[in-house]
Amino acid sequence: MEKEKLVEAVELAAAVYRLTEKIPADEILKRKIREVSLGLLRDFIYRAQNDIMDKVRLLGTFFILGQKQNWLDGQDCRLIFEKYKAWAKTIGEAPQEKEITKVKAEKPAKTVAALATGEFNKRKIYFKQRHSAIIDVLEKNNSGIGFGELMKLLKSLSLEKISPRTVRNDLKWLIEQKVIKQNGWAKQSLYKLEK
Repeated sequence: MEKEKLVEAVELAAAVYRLTEKIPADEILKRKIREVSLGLLRDFIYRAQNDIMDKVRLLGTFFILGQKQNWLDGQDCRLIFEKYKAWAKTIGEAPQEKEITKVKAEKPAKTVAALATGEFNKRKIYFKQRHSAIIDVLEKNNSGIGFGELMKLLKSLSLEKISPRTVRNDLKWLIEQKVIKQNGWAKQSLYKLEK
């Protein structure tokens, strides 16, 4: 049953791709329609079913826009839209089987902040060695530190081969995890530990 629904979702996504071939290549509507169609497929695969009907309605709205511009055939749009609606209804009604998989537990890297509180922000965060080094540098500089100075300190801590892009990505991840905060923008940014 689930395999049939997946095959149907893939066929619908392929039909959307064929339908949107008539839209000019530089038109943003072409990309948006395809994104929504692939989003529906992704949501089904990852079992995120809470907004599937909303995405189907959005797809129908995009089809209407394409028809108004005379890029899409109304009959084809209605057919695909109705198939998507029927598919979404069967997805919503059928209970999803949850797969049980064994997950190998990772050991978190130990940092001073994580050790002091036992857990950070009431959830477990697994740090890489670079993340721990960044946090250690920020703990020593309570007033905040700029990116250039942070790079110099990280390179002095035997992380010579670390690239600026890697450090920026690590900083972005730490900000998203609410471990550190960024004050300022671009080159004037100062990074501090979240309190």
